[in-house]
Amino acid sequence: MKTLLLGQDPSYNTTCHTVLLDVGITDIVQFNDVKLASQFLQANNVLFVVVSVIEACSEEWKSFLDYLNSVRIPFVVASSNNSDLLIDHAISFQSQGFYSFPVDQTSFSFYVKKLLLEIEKNHNNKFFVIRHKRVYVNILQEQIVKIITKGNYSYVFLKTGKKHVVKKPLKRLLEKLDPKLIIQCHRSTAFNITMLERIEMVDRKLILMNGEVLKLGNNYKHLVKSAMELRFD
Repeated sequence: MKTLLLGQDPSYNTTCHTVLLDVGITDIVQFNDVKLASQFLQANNVLFVVVSVIEACSEEWKSFLDYLNSVRIPFVVASSNNSDLLIDHAISFQSQGFYSFPVDQTSFSFYVKKLLLEIEKNHNNKFFVIRHKRVYVNILQEQIVKIITKGNYSYVFLKTGKKHVVKKPLKRLLEKLDPKLIIQCHRSTAFNITMLERIEMVDRKLILMNGEVLKLGNNYKHLVKSAMELRFD
């Protein structure tokens, strides 16, 4: 999987890039445009993100970091400016850490190594394998948008736009998935809770961040509500 490096200052990004290489990360994709980085994230599996900034983040940057939070991609804020404002921003964004170069470059390297160990430890729990006929596909659970069952088949829709067909009912698939992440909302539908934008209880509808609308079955309202309350806590 790739590591994404996004920054305001190309010369400063070079320092971040060097540190990542020093800790053994070689598959690095680098951007200085937030929109291009967002498009890349939606189409690719990314291990974690390094955001390097030299000034207080703009609204565009804040929206990007909020998106990282929503899809649960770990990220680090690094900067050549250790102002209180930037540190406050890093905390409010729920960043995995804030580091200032060149003074704290050693700490940055240490944290990235630690983060990689944590990711590796949880790696197997984040993936599951589906099979259709003789084809096996390894899927990252967090890339799932929704799962819809029709008859004897389930359709797994991913953030990349891909759709996988599995000859297995929804109930059997849910047994393999993280119950805190993939939530059943209808007898034939489950979805990724991190993709939920809002719930319309009166009309029993779920509005996803990509604009899709899913039905909320009366028997599954408590599951969605509990999942949202757990994330809120």
